Amino acid sequence: MLTEHQSVLLTHIGGEFDFIKSPVWGRAPAFKPGKVESHEVGLEPYSITTGHFSVCNYINTLVLGGVFERHPTLAF
Repeated sequence: MLTEHQSVLLTHIGGEFDFIKSPVWGRAPAFKPGKVESHEVGLEPYSITTGHFSVCNYINTLVLGGVFERHPTLAF
């Protein structure tokens, strides 16, 4: 459908909270927020370094599933 309408596939981090099932790692004392937390993007090191995991997994699934081979004009 995207290629038929010459649309670009975009992603946005922020809705992947269930991707990493356990929030325990983010509660480590070393990852405590230093200043003000944002509701959109956590400012502690754990959120910033893991927020892209679900998007990377999605792209890997597209590549390994052959989506770009079947739809060579798909823009991501």
